[in-house]
Amino acid sequence: MKLKLFSLILVAMIMVITSSCSHGQVVTFKINNNSNQDIDKVEIFILGGLNKKFDSKIVDKIPKGEDKAIKWNVDDIVKTDGDFEIRIDSGENSRSRGFGYFSNGIHLSRYYYINITNDSIEISI
Repeated sequence: MKLKLFSLILVAMIMVITSSCSHGQVVTFKINNNSNQDIDKVEIFILGGLNKKFDSKIVDKIPKGEDKAIKWNVDDIVKTDGDFEIRIDSGENSRSRGFGYFSNGIHLSRYYYINITNDSIEISI
């Protein structure tokens, strides 16, 4: 009986470990445009030590009142410490903000809500 229980627990542990490893690290960014104008471009950067840019994702055109999502598999990012930066271009205006944190390439949050208003960039997890 003990051997059967041990075997069952072992099989369950192996299934959990292999299924969690196969999905990769995906970080999702949901970007809401709650400003009074269309956004021409949103770029999210991964910045490592000394603000070195490792990679970025771009979203073109988010009309006012609408939202878009980015799903980003970050498995191939250099295993370092760093953070994200978002840059928003609307007409002749451009603004940016740093946010988030990762250590040794492991991101502390898998989901970011980004709310863009006329005068701010609000970020929550």
